[in-house]
Amino acid sequence: MLDTAIGPVTNFTGGNTFQLNVTHIGKHNKFRYNSYETVNVANNNTGYMLNTLIGMRVICHVRYRDVYNRLYADVFLESQ
Repeated sequence: MLDTAIGPVTNFTGGNTFQLNVTHIGKHNKFRYNSYETVNVANNNTGYMLNTLIGMRVICHVRYRDVYNRLYADVFLESQ
């Protein structure tokens, strides 16, 4: 099962990357997460363009952390 990081998008940094304010994590998580994480999006399942997600709460199913310490994750709106 993938780790989960949940919170509002605080900043769009370009391309497929945004800043996430991690407010909740999954109970099953294997790794620790910082209060703010940079997320590189593997699959955008929100139905929105990434630059319009600022302020919206999202769920990130984390696949791995890349060499730049970014989370590589599938992204969903929290309400889905």
